[in-house]
Amino acid sequence: MMVDNGQLQMQVGDVVQMPDGLYRVLVMTPNCGIFIQIETTRLNILRFSMDFVKYQISIGGIKRSDWKDEELLVKDLTDEEKEELNRKAVAIERMLQSLYPEWERIQSKETKPEIKELMQELGRSKAVTHRKIRNYLQSGRNPYSLVDGRKGEKNRKNEYKVGDPVRGHGDKTVANDEHLEEVFQDGYQYFLKGKEAGVSLKSAYRYLVGKHYMTQEYNNGILVQKMASLEEIPTYKRFWTYCNKQNDRNGITPLKMSAKERRNNARLLRGNSQSGCLGPGHIVEVDEVEIDMINVSSRDSRQVVGRAVMYLAIDVYSCCIVGCWVDYANNSFVGITNLLMALFFDGREQYAKYGLTAPSEVCPMGFIPQELRTDHGAEYTSEDMRRVGREIGMNIVLAPPATGSMKGIVEQSFHQFQELVRSAAGGTGVIMKTHDSKHYETACTDLDDIRRMAYRFVVYFNQHKRDGYPLTKEMIQADVPPIPASIWQYGCEYLMTPRWLTESTKKTAFFALLKTDRKFQISRRGVTYRGLFYENGEQWLLEKMWKTGKKKEALPGVRYDPRSINNVYLMEDGALHVIALNEIREEQRTFRDMSWKEYDELWKRRKDTSRSLEAYDLEQQVAVQRDMADVITTAKKLQNAGKNRKKNIREARKQEQENGQLQNTLAERLTVGGEDVVTGLPDANILQKKPETEKENVTEKVKDKAPKAAEKVLEVLPDDFSGMTKYFGV
Repeated sequence: MMVDNGQLQMQVGDVVQMPDGLYRVLVMTPNCGIFIQIETTRLNILRFSMDFVKYQISIGGIKRSDWKDEELLVKDLTDEEKEELNRKAVAIERMLQSLYPEWERIQSKETKPEIKELMQELGRSKAVTHRKIRNYLQSGRNPYSLVDGRKGEKNRKNEYKVGDPVRGHGDKTVANDEHLEEVFQDGYQYFLKGKEAGVSLKSAYRYLVGKHYMTQEYNNGILVQKMASLEEIPTYKRFWTYCNKQNDRNGITPLKMSAKERRNNARLLRGNSQSGCLGPGHIVEVDEVEIDMINVSSRDSRQVVGRAVMYLAIDVYSCCIVGCWVDYANNSFVGITNLLMALFFDGREQYAKYGLTAPSEVCPMGFIPQELRTDHGAEYTSEDMRRVGREIGMNIVLAPPATGSMKGIVEQSFHQFQELVRSAAGGTGVIMKTHDSKHYETACTDLDDIRRMAYRFVVYFNQHKRDGYPLTKEMIQADVPPIPASIWQYGCEYLMTPRWLTESTKKTAFFALLKTDRKFQISRRGVTYRGLFYENGEQWLLEKMWKTGKKKEALPGVRYDPRSINNVYLMEDGALHVIALNEIREEQRTFRDMSWKEYDELWKRRKDTSRSLEAYDLEQQVAVQRDMADVITTAKKLQNAGKNRKKNIREARKQEQENGQLQNTLAERLTVGGEDVVTGLPDANILQKKPETEKENVTEKVKDKAPKAAEKVLEVLPDDFSGMTKYFGV
């Protein structure tokens, strides 16, 4: 909750200035606010009424503070140490829930069984236990504040610096007459005709209400729908009873489900979904389902792409949907982390893209649950997922196999969404369980359409009435309606508050959701991986690059987002560093906005191409080396007898340079087939004509060499030329 008095905005996790020091906001409800003093070694918790808080803000007793939280992400913790931190945090949270909202009692001298139980669970003395509680609350309920302070230089060379840390509406006036019989028969026939396309009894009931008990009229040029009063509309129970009598002894059930499903629904129910749940944000159920509707491409409305996957996270206590994501990624780490991002980082902007409003009182988001209840899918049992749970202090509880009822709330929500989609689609693109289903031929919705329907369902689901919700005596006395959003607000006010994500824990959660299974290196070119180069110009990275010299060194701790290769991430001395792709290199710029999966395919293609050219390249290397050796061998055989002279090298080189120029003139380049390309071009012999004195010198040198060349030929070449075929081609 946020308090805005026109002068100061406060929310859970903020630090404010009071007359006697700095205080962190622990709880903010419409009735009260709970604060704890920081920068002190004693436990000082204050609970004020909201009226008093607003009064203090108005007179300046509570002011904004420029406090910046200490970095609390500990590096190089082992899995056992992270599990131990998580166990301590869960124990403290359990104690806080039992005392909520009277947390100021923690510092009193009265005997408290909750504190004694916590001391036994932590195995610590009373003083140490109170210090753990104080550190945990002062940090904003960050589990990494519970790290043993003795883990310092002697144990880890000071690497334990922490970073980011129904309907009973009275008597009915609807008589059991012939008119009601006709209405019910109309709805029943609608159900029978559409049941194969996914029409349920509930949707048939909505159909008959819309057809027989709603009118449409124009009001100031606007079409307005008006429904009759509830007393004039038959209840769904009466319609269900009527349809049940139309079928055999099993009623309408055989038309809706299999025998196995009927047996499962008839089992003994000794508990409910809320058993063991202490309050809002304690347990969250997550799961995914393939939507029973075929989609087309967003780029080509005639290209079928298949079914989308819907991920949901539902708070068990209130039945509120607290996270939703729709994508084509099924059973993958990317899919579940997309859902967790929507839960952790407040995904309301996704709703705004589709013209929907998701206020915080209707769609609560932005917290870390204490327990995540999942099935045995590969994405939930992976090491990456267990690491995420350890790093953010979230227990992952796997429901027993083949027991969907252990996640009954999320499974029921999927059923409701699928039923609404099938009813609204009327067979368009819907997968029907018949041999003549035409879902591919009739598909017309793309991913954006499915997302809009999913987000609209979330807003509806959190505000719809749940008749079967197990309201407690206190809820009934407080007139709490059985609506998920209202139950959530009641639980936050009177039972417990979820672990809201604050600025000090956002970096921890973000870094935890990145993947760690690629080994990056660092060199003078930056952070490298398979032909990719990353560099951000920051001083610490440039120093690391310089120290590598001409070698490549492993750079541990680098993580990446599998959705994009644009950046990699490193937590260094408690600070989160974003290292971008080095687009100064032109070839790197072409890879921008690719996913890691796409780049891996390109890299494999590049390696395959290089491997296919290895034999050809080796053959070319051998051939060129052989040709060069032949040239040298021929030169040796044609060389004059005697020894090489090392005198007059400069003059001989100059003469060779002049002779080479005469053999490569511009005139020769501009003639084709013996004809001048440029008209009026002087004769080539004229262009090459030299002064008489120089020509004489050249002639004399040539004459001097002529006898020696003749002697060389006579000396080397035999009378029989048959052995020289390989040199002259004759």
